[in-house]
Amino acid sequence: MIIHEDFSRLDGGSFKAFVAAAKALNFTTAAQQAAMTQSGISQKVARLERQLSAQLFTRINKKISLTTAGGILLGYIEEQLDETSRLFERVQGEVGRLAGKVRYAMPHSCLFTPHFPLLLKKREKFPQVDLEVGLIPNEAIFKKLLDEEIDFGFVTKRYNNPAVRSELFAKEEYALLGNDPKRLRAI
Repeated sequence: MIIHEDFSRLDGGSFKAFVAAAKALNFTTAAQQAAMTQSGISQKVARLERQLSAQLFTRINKKISLTTAGGILLGYIEEQLDETSRLFERVQGEVGRLAGKVRYAMPHSCLFTPHFPLLLKKREKFPQVDLEVGLIPNEAIFKKLLDEEIDFGFVTKRYNNPAVRSELFAKEEYALLGNDPKRLRAI
């Protein structure tokens, strides 16, 4: 793919100064609105005029007005801003629109851990995602993952296998409770 040199023919960084001047029709006011100096506005407008080989403003006494070329450039910039907004909406819409089935499995004990309700809560942000949860033993999760019957799984013990990547997801402490100390010691 060849990128045409025309992309670099205009200084897009000067557009902010030009638009401020075109809207205010006063370089001092434009400088205040664009958080620039008046000379900065003048320099950027002059750069665009050189690049386009056209005068963008008429200057009579201390009043300025847009030329036909200035009006064309202003229309172009406004179209580009609209196109850029649509681009961001489309890209973010595609990225943000997760959809489809996600299959995962976990042992029954994971139902009672704090991360399971958090996962279900996060899922509400993606109504197009169909979450399929399987409650199965650790060993079955590992096998289903290798057989591509699930997309991911939670397990309570690690497996050292190069075919499976694992990350520590949660570290929880379990305590055995009971009211008979003799029975607890026997366990």
